Amino acid sequence: SQSSEPVKSLATPCVLCSSSGTLLSVLSSEGPQIVCMDDACTSVLRTVRLSVRKPVTDMCWSDQTLLVCSGGEVCAIQEVIDDADDRAFVAESAIVTKKVGKKKAASRAEAPTQPVSPTASVVNLADVVETVACYQPILATDSVSIASLSDQCFVVSRSTHSIFVYNSHWNCVGSLNVTNHDGSAIVIRPHCIRACSEGQLIVILDQAGQTVTVCQPDGQLRFQVGPRFSSCYSLANSEDAVSTGDVLIICNPNRGLFLVSLNGPTVGKMTVKKNQIRLKRPVRLAWSCERRIVFVVDQAGQNRYGLAAFSVQQQFVPNMLQQCAVLPDQLLSLSTPCVLASAEGILISLLTSEGPKILCLSSDCLSIVRVVRLSLAGAVKDMCWLPDNRLGICSDGALWTVDSGSCSFHPENPEGNQPISYDEIATRKSITIVTLFEKFVAYYRYNRRRHQAFPRRL
Repeated sequence: SQSSEPVKSLATPCVLCSSSGTLLSVLSSEGPQIVCMDDACTSVLRTVRLSVRKPVTDMCWSDQTLLVCSGGEVCAIQEVIDDADDRAFVAESAIVTKKVGKKKAASRAEAPTQPVSPTASVVNLADVVETVACYQPILATDSVSIASLSDQCFVVSRSTHSIFVYNSHWNCVGSLNVTNHDGSAIVIRPHCIRACSEGQLIVILDQAGQTVTVCQPDGQLRFQVGPRFSSCYSLANSEDAVSTGDVLIICNPNRGLFLVSLNGPTVGKMTVKKNQIRLKRPVRLAWSCERRIVFVVDQAGQNRYGLAAFSVQQQFVPNMLQQCAVLPDQLLSLSTPCVLASAEGILISLLTSEGPKILCLSSDCLSIVRVVRLSLAGAVKDMCWLPDNRLGICSDGALWTVDSGSCSFHPENPEGNQPISYDEIATRKSITIVTLFEKFVAYYRYNRRRHQAFPRRL
């Protein structure tokens, strides 16, 4: 028998037979998973999502308990819990304390490499110091987006399509319901939520309804734009939206950036096409109020992303966006990165074959300060700074908080942990090549002298 459809995996799958079917380990963009198939391998019975973050390299049965090798450790699958949608299964794994030896453990699966364009280089994270983040879960709800304003946090729930409001002690104080000036409710299916501290505004992107709503923290409507943005364009497939207090910026991968003026009695609109600002597919936005710069994550190809920074002028004019910085090299990520700005620098989330990571960049986008590895299974869906200055992350259907020291932009060791610029990385590679070449020349000269002193007999 043969499976009717091929199973997609970012790493080499492992297969294991049982009395009731066949298990196949796969690596998806959400992390390692186990596909349960029937005896004939013709249909998928269910999918198990593992809480480990590295690919499964081997599996076996032990007294009806499934053991998997992942990241040099043995994990025992204790319990499988069915979710409400009956589409995914969450597996709680207990990590065995004894490490698996290199000889006993299966070799780590290598992620497929994407074709590299000869004109664009890729950031090499191997040259940057990597630390492990200390984090703890805050909410076990299926959180997909989060925003913080004053001492409140607004969390978007994927299953209920609601926005729950929490205080500084993470007690739910209600939900955010947007209403018109006459008190009538506005139906919104939130895709992501953003907060604007300058104007004390909440920005809600409804991807299904193709609208962007700007309201006050109490839900009072400020204005709403969409589904049609103009006579030529609509807000279909928009991915993100931020507010500067004066201007609303909407990110659309197919069109570019949609700008809406928040000042004046009438709403002014402007479309900035992506080719005008040298973008290919803008997918994420972040606003830095300290420097009045908007950061744009640009998808350059499959699993390849760039970062560009634009200064925003206060006058609502056609050239109000001026590019001021750009990431020299592209980033590889198995999922769409999230970007977050602060007064010290920029955070970008990546999903690699080793799991999710956060890349810390300097404010000028020219040096890598640190790479923070997260012990989570899936990709980072959203990030924001919490009221206590800690980093909040939406991942694996839950909300996590990361210690601010784990994502500090200042190196811990001033001698051995300095930020590494892209020029320094290139210099290190050049020095390595020159050193190898010098060793080769010395070895060649040594052999030449040895053969001249002791010629071979004919």
